[in-house]
Amino acid sequence: MAFKDWNINDLAMSLNAVPLDAGGYADDEVLSLEWAEDQFGDYIGADGEVSRYRTNDYRATATLRYAHTAAANDRLSGLFIADTNLPNGAGAGVFSARDQEGRLVILAERSWIMALPAIKVGKTVQVYEWKIRLARAQATFIGGR
Repeated sequence: MAFKDWNINDLAMSLNAVPLDAGGYADDEVLSLEWAEDQFGDYIGADGEVSRYRTNDYRATATLRYAHTAAANDRLSGLFIADTNLPNGAGAGVFSARDQEGRLVILAERSWIMALPAIKVGKTVQVYEWKIRLARAQATFIGGR
């Protein structure tokens, strides 16, 4: 059996061509992706016959977690401010995350920051969670190394 390893520094991420992978990550979970709806649903009739249907809903929410000291917070804040000041959603753009040494790929051509994160200030370093809406994350491949 082959030896496999993982290094968080192999994760490349960007939004609107702005790199978000320069470090300053939270202590463990850095990126999570949750689908808005299942891609398939089912229907059962009164007679027990089951039909399956495709929802065609590829919306997802990517949550990025950074220490409040990370430079990525400045970049994401700038992107959010630009988006709120541009007309007709011109601030929405491509989100990309991929494992450069593996086969994980998350890609959506239309993505945006949903809201500013909750602000936490305390004795120690806090974590900011940025939620990015992916309008159509169809190019997602969940692969290993």
